[in-house]
Amino acid sequence: MGQVTSRCMERLPKICQRKDTGNLTDAQAFQWRSSASEGEITVERGKPNSAHSAVIARDDDDITETTPFPIDRRRPPIARREGSNGPSGSSASSAPRPSSGLAQPLHRIEVTAGRYVYNLDLHGKPERGQNLRSYFQACSEHRKLQVTTSCFAAWRKNKKVNGFAKIIPVAKEGSWSELGDTRPFRVFFFDDNLEFGGKETSPGICNLRDLATGHFVEFAEGQNDFVQERFARHTIVQHSKLWRAVLVKANILDAMEDKEYFASLIAKFADPSEMLVVFMDVNATIVCNDTVQGKDLAVTLLGTMFELMELRPSPPGFTLTWTGLNEIRVEKIQTLKALIKNMTADDHEAYTKFWQEDNCWSFLSHVLEHGEVRWVTGTEPMTLAAVKDLFSSYMRTVPSALDRDGITNSWFHVYTNTLKDRHATILNSFGVDTRKVTLATVKDEMDVLHIAINHDMWDERDVKKFSDQFQ
Repeated sequence: MGQVTSRCMERLPKICQRKDTGNLTDAQAFQWRSSASEGEITVERGKPNSAHSAVIARDDDDITETTPFPIDRRRPPIARREGSNGPSGSSASSAPRPSSGLAQPLHRIEVTAGRYVYNLDLHGKPERGQNLRSYFQACSEHRKLQVTTSCFAAWRKNKKVNGFAKIIPVAKEGSWSELGDTRPFRVFFFDDNLEFGGKETSPGICNLRDLATGHFVEFAEGQNDFVQERFARHTIVQHSKLWRAVLVKANILDAMEDKEYFASLIAKFADPSEMLVVFMDVNATIVCNDTVQGKDLAVTLLGTMFELMELRPSPPGFTLTWTGLNEIRVEKIQTLKALIKNMTADDHEAYTKFWQEDNCWSFLSHVLEHGEVRWVTGTEPMTLAAVKDLFSSYMRTVPSALDRDGITNSWFHVYTNTLKDRHATILNSFGVDTRKVTLATVKDEMDVLHIAINHDMWDERDVKKFSDQFQ
């Protein structure tokens, strides 16, 4: 009999038997079948998952799951009783029970009629350690596209610090065997809002957590072996060999300019033999926001560039004026787009009319009189001529870089050629922007594993928006 190494099999009750179907990999599916005459369940390898493949059940009190999360996301899997050819009772009793590794039960949420996602508590301190490991196991063992909707309410309530932001599980080099896994993974996290203060209490969007302890892993440069590098024009990468983690402050301009952007970055920081777990933000990372809002190409580019350039006032504390807009005091570093938003507060029409090419160049020339303008990820001052030249370059490149929904070709390229069916890929967002990406990326949305973090903490508006996306 061939050796079965999957941890799913280790949790099977004694009544279950293995049937050898050849030299197959652990990534291949398991399928169970019930024998009414013999009162036993046989697990076979190498067959596709059925709607029932997430649960192996003998009776209501003896249920063992082959995975912490069901395979079929739309219909809850139906457990069969021993010797029964039909469902084992009502939908409530037939729903799969959570893995024994979870500190608290994993709750299935019916967000709309027949549409289920799974709620997991990762912000409760007593549960964090065990649930974090179960979350990582579910993510790392699933090779189809996944979605995690993170808990914006927890992040906002706690002043948007790293310790309550998007949870990214990592493990120290050499600790995988202690966690019951001999296969080391490298974790990537792409997000345009990454900040590198790196402490639990620092403002930021990266809640880096140790799988072994649940404790926060500091990721400032020089801490825990983290070092910083530049990539492409505007991207910053903070990575640690000790923690096998690569944190990427992604840049949508880089993603639009080069189809190989994500693929090349992953190839640079990962070994070809490694298994990867890739957490990917959506807006301004793989989707151009302004394109989604229906703006034309020039306006889209100008808005994106102004969002990625910042004014460093010299000296701080001057009054900024512009014809037809509110005057404001500029006391600290702000992006050019933030300045425009402040000067057009409560006047959507004025904000919309501003985004004309001549206006933008005149405004840039004006603010350059009051300090330096740099890319938010840059160190060198920008000139008006340099920005204009780069704008012209992007105007030639970008038309073929986005689909009609503003999704970058570089995303489709890396998913299809590097990640799909080979590595774990999780779209991780606070909002409802993930669905249009999943619909554009996969043929069958029912293959997408969707986990909502601490759904019970969300406010009513977020709950409604979340449900409405599936209508």
